[in-house]
Amino acid sequence: MSIEPLAVSLPDAAAMLGVSRRSVQRHVSAGTIRARRFGSRTIIEVESLKKYLASLPPVDGPRKLEFPARPKAKKCKTRH
Repeated sequence: MSIEPLAVSLPDAAAMLGVSRRSVQRHVSAGTIRARRFGSRTIIEVESLKKYLASLPPVDGPRKLEFPARPKAKKCKTRH
């Protein structure tokens, strides 16, 4: 028998969404993800994470990631 948690720790919430802990903290501060205090710990409501994820727009098909061109390294002049 598997029990689904009602709330998870901040690091676990970040891992569930695949984002940083700081990103989750920003969403909690903004009110887009609900958190509660449990003693000295902050716990994130799993239902809130699910609702937040469902509110994000879907990706339309595969996307090609584009990275900016890497600047060429400057040559160092050494004295001999």
